[in-house]
Amino acid sequence: MRTYLLTALTTVALLNAAGTPPAAQAAGRCGQHPWCDMTLTPQARAALLLAAMTTDEKVALLGGDEFTGAAGGAHSHTGTQHGIPRLDVPTVLYSDGPVGPRQGRSTGLPVPLALAATFDPALAAAHGAVAAGEARDKGNDVIFGPAVNIARTPLSGRTFENYGEDPFLQTRMVVAWIKAAQAAGVIADVKHFAANNQEGVDISGGQSAQGVGVEGSRLIQNSVVDERTLREIYLPHFEAAVKEAKVGSVMCSYNRINGQYGCENQHLLRTILRKEWGFDGYVLADY
Repeated sequence: MRTYLLTALTTVALLNAAGTPPAAQAAGRCGQHPWCDMTLTPQARAALLLAAMTTDEKVALLGGDEFTGAAGGAHSHTGTQHGIPRLDVPTVLYSDGPVGPRQGRSTGLPVPLALAATFDPALAAAHGAVAAGEARDKGNDVIFGPAVNIARTPLSGRTFENYGEDPFLQTRMVVAWIKAAQAAGVIADVKHFAANNQEGVDISGGQSAQGVGVEGSRLIQNSVVDERTLREIYLPHFEAAVKEAKVGSVMCSYNRINGQYGCENQHLLRTILRKEWGFDGYVLADY
């Protein structure tokens, strides 16, 4: 839990580094505390903040779902990570998604699958800038995008949100998208890590907790992938997002990968993401 908290607490530092938008800033975004010292690394600042927090505050910081926010109301947010006023930890606001904010009236952007068909990273950058700019103007700090899962089956209900079946094409498009989005003043959250390539049937109608569904549902589905295939097909675009685009956040997926759920998958989150790729942002669970 300590490791997870340390990575989650880097949000504040990442927001400062990304240049948080005026719409999302409050007066005294951080204050005069030791962890507000921008000359320190995000990890050092997170450690100082963690030492000052109570157990209840640590637990509260791990949540953030807004069950009504997912409906896309004009003044709602997909997620709200409530701040800690006594420590000047700001509230962090999240918005879907890869096709633009799900938050009232927004620009109806082309779906990423159509965007990928242009083979044009410049258009991907324009797409990311518009989506992130609107998310920023609606008061958000983080946008849930881009979605970069490989199109493995045409029956997946979310294939349109991704960039097709070619790993190299995906890397070129999403790197451009992320760079432009983060330049607009929000943190991009690349998703869903990893091998989240089919939907199946969810008996709850899409409102269940993780692990409830029937075989094939993304909530319980197990993606069995050998290491070479994982590295060559399902991970290159995530690696490019981390190493080239310097993405601030990664969303782990509902599904299992070789038997272990994405958000507790030690091989993906520790060995590959942290140690091999050197990711120093934070991991966010899918809803």
